[in-house]
Amino acid sequence: MAYDEKKCAKDQGQTEGEVRNTWHAARDDSGVREGKDDDSFKNFTPPSSKPEDNFVGDVPLYPARVMDKLI
Repeated sequence: MAYDEKKCAKDQGQTEGEVRNTWHAARDDSGVREGKDDDSFKNFTPPSSKPEDNFVGDVPLYPARVMDKLI
């Protein structure tokens, strides 16, 4: 079963309309409608097998689910 607006609204304590408005605002802010998000993936670097290369200071460059597979 898909995670839909109704489930999201319940999880967030919002109305479905508020969830829809937030989703639309995020989409509009990302620039995806105008194709402004195309460049964001051009500089993507896949995770390194050396864990120290996957951090900036103490901040991981990738989500925990990716980092867990590397360690």
